[in-house]
Amino acid sequence: EQVVTLAGVRILQYRLGHGTFPASLADISVQDVIDPFTGRPLNYLPVGTGFRLYSTGKDQQDNGGDPKADIAWSE
Repeated sequence: EQVVTLAGVRILQYRLGHGTFPASLADISVQDVIDPFTGRPLNYLPVGTGFRLYSTGKDQQDNGGDPKADIAWSE
C-alpha cells in the first residue's frame, strides 16, 4: 500500500507541475514504484481524465486494478 500511495502522490505532483497526468510511469521517478510482489513496475493506466494505479497484490494476478483483488488507487 505504501508503494502505491507514494507513486500516486508523485503522479498528483506531476499533474500539479504539468497540468495533466503523466502518459506513463516513465514520466515520473520510478525508483520507488516497483511492485513488491512482482519486482516489476506498478501498473499504471490513464483512464479518461484520471488514472488507475495498482499492484497485483499477494496473489500476483493482474485483475486490472480491481480494489477487491489488487492494491489500487484510482483518480
